[in-house]
This record gives sequence, C-alpha cells and structure tokens, in this order.
Amino acid sequence: MTLISRLAGGEFDQQGNNLNFVTSPIFTFPFRFTAGSLGPVRPSVTIPSMTLIAGVEFVNTITAPLPEASWITRGLFGTTFSTGYAPKKPGFDSIVFTASSQVRILSSPEVYYNDRYAVTDPKTGKKTTPPRLGTQPRPYVDAKLTYNFEKWVGGTFEYTYGSLPPAFVLKHSTFQLGLSFSLQQASYGRYSILKP
Repeated sequence: MTLISRLAGGEFDQQGNNLNFVTSPIFTFPFRFTAGSLGPVRPSVTIPSMTLIAGVEFVNTITAPLPEASWITRGLFGTTFSTGYAPKKPGFDSIVFTASSQVRILSSPEVYYNDRYAVTDPKTGKKTTPPRLGTQPRPYVDAKLTYNFEKWVGGTFEYTYGSLPPAFVLKHSTFQLGLSFSLQQASYGRYSILKP
C-alpha cells in the first residue's frame, strides 16, 4: 500500500468556464498475479499487474458556470490493469493491453454536461449543451489495445466512456483507431547535457 498526496493542483476546462483548486490524498494497492516481479519477464511475457485506488479530492471552486459550493469533497475509487505479450517476431513485435476505470462520488452538486439535454438554436440550427447540476456518481473508463508490428510502429484501438473533472462532459461509448509511433533513445548522449 502506498500513500500519494497531491498537495496543490488545479482543474480547468478548455473554455475556462470551470476552474478548481484541488488537494488529494490517495492510497494505492498494487497486486501481483504471480510470485515473480512486475514488468517484462524474459523470454517474452509481461506479467499482468493491477492497482486499486482509493482516495479523497478536496476541491475549492474558483469559477463555475453554475453556482457550486465553495468547497466540495469527492470520494475517488478506481483501478488500473496492464498486460502484454512480446514474441519479438517479424511483423509481431508485441501486443499490450491497458485499462483504467475510476468513479467519483460527490458530496454536493457539481456541474456536468450531457448532450441528452442539448437544445437547438432556432436561428442557427446548432445544438448546445447547457450546464446542469447534480450529485450522481461520475464514472470514467478507458481501455487501449496496442499491436506493434515493429518496436517503433503499431496500431491502437481505444475505448472510452464517462466524464472527467472539472466540467464532467459525458462521453458516451467512444471508439478510436490510430497509428502509433514510439521513439527510444538507444545511447547515452543525454549524459553530455545531464551528467549523473
């Protein structure tokens, strides 16, 4: 078990309508699925690992589109999971699966956006989603599967659902496909700048 404390942090949305100050102590509970160590294990298997998360977020509302309490408490619970397989064969370098989920339990109403309540402007025909207040739990799920053809290039499939603070804009089930590139430094050139 580990205690992680974010003494001072901030939350803000892209439009700048929501701005919060946050302090948050969080406990993490890592799990091992075998007696071995976590992480890559030779010849080519990555041991599955999972972490449970439990904590509290103390939030001071600075700006919000609707009146919120000046101090809000959120219970935060979640989990992370990762596993993979890396045969290092031509056309199949590795496959990695990662997933995380979290839910926030609110002490008092906070702003959220759900396009189910979107209204259409009769002049422009555009839909806008008005802010609403509520205390319902705010879940969020993200899962990603990455298949690497080679060590540096691969494809990804990602699924997301839910909302994150501060605006809590609900994303219904969303699927994304993409191409991923990764670069890795294979030399010790950085020591010419940052000496140990």
